[in-house]
Amino acid sequence: MTDANFDYCSTNYTDVLNALPCLIDCDLETMQVHAGDFTQADILEIGCGDGLSLRHLRQQGAKGHLLGIDLSEGMLAVARSFEQDQHPPIDYQLVDATVGEALGEFDLVIAPCIFSLAENREQLMGMFRTAGRSLRPGGRLVIYDENVFLSPEKYPLTLAYGYRKWVENAVGQPFVEGQQVHVRVGNENDYFDVAETYLPWDAWQQAALSAGLQSLAPLPIHVSAAGIQARGSAFWQNYVETPLALCLGAVKVS
Repeated sequence: MTDANFDYCSTNYTDVLNALPCLIDCDLETMQVHAGDFTQADILEIGCGDGLSLRHLRQQGAKGHLLGIDLSEGMLAVARSFEQDQHPPIDYQLVDATVGEALGEFDLVIAPCIFSLAENREQLMGMFRTAGRSLRPGGRLVIYDENVFLSPEKYPLTLAYGYRKWVENAVGQPFVEGQQVHVRVGNENDYFDVAETYLPWDAWQQAALSAGLQSLAPLPIHVSAAGIQARGSAFWQNYVETPLALCLGAVKVS
């Protein structure tokens, strides 16, 4: 995963994300809604970056064992910088999620914007196996990611929410497996770039099943009441209904 190492943008990653209009009121809101009752849960975050999602769940009452893994030393250093005098502490480890090893026993695995970085079926399967092998029976995986299945004709809709997407192939040509999708997150003065890979939906489903999970289920995107009040429901319509983001859930087979 060449672009999974975010050392190159660790200095501005947090600021760029915090400036996105969708971050708190939609992205984190959706993840929290579908995480269920997580207050006593042991939680693993795959591709934790600067620790944003785990810190959010802790702020909302998570009290169990909290572990974040990432492939970037720079991002893990940023995540650890937020941990002084925090309780419960979040443990951060340098781990390649594509290896597919069990990292303990967890009730919940969250995976924000990491599965779309898998460059091939083998890496995707490794990520799902890391999740599946780390979940207790009946535990839940919640994926929150860029909608890598989004048609390029709808890419202009992403601009209002702080990111731009493009592909190199000609307009109107169908995606092929392995197609790169480029994403620029932020504004023209402060941004970072990500290269995602299109792998067909059946590859995602097969990887989930091979990891001992039930079939992936698309989950609805949510907007907080505060977000609707601040920006109005019309602002969120494209983000929610297209949808521009992707939320998926699966349960570990008991």
